[in-house]
Amino acid sequence: MLKKITLIFFLFSVVFVSANEKNLLYLGAGINNFRRPNSRSTAFRAEFKSKYSKWLFHPIIGASMTTKKQVYAYGGVSLDLFPNPHFVIAPNFAAGYYSKGDGKDLGFPLEFRSGIEAAIKFTNQMRIGAHISHTSNASIGRKNPGLETIIFFLAIPI
Repeated sequence: MLKKITLIFFLFSVVFVSANEKNLLYLGAGINNFRRPNSRSTAFRAEFKSKYSKWLFHPIIGASMTTKKQVYAYGGVSLDLFPNPHFVIAPNFAAGYYSKGDGKDLGFPLEFRSGIEAAIKFTNQMRIGAHISHTSNASIGRKNPGLETIIFFLAIPI
């Protein structure tokens, strides 16, 4: 019985959502295709996360560009989970348009990104953290090599 109560308490504390959340502008940089040393590049990302949602999921829209002229413009959803008031874990999913530039050919212009963010949240709602993601076309293209990206970011409340 104690285990059930502890599990229920943990689930409610993790899914705590603050009513006074603000919209966030994410600015970040990191390593694109970090698992393959021969085709790495520096990635830059700008993303907007809206506080407006009727569900727990927040809409996101963003774009990233690399030093190899790869471009990914996307839209999706994110779920903010708060194990405590100053730490955020946010799994997210997005779909968007990918242009390979001088970088990796992912096999199709429509690409899907799944990722997770871990961040420290300050009292002014600014966040600093890291986001790791995997991008692939879910085998709808002629090939599906995928790529992994890690971005270090600053999220500014607006």
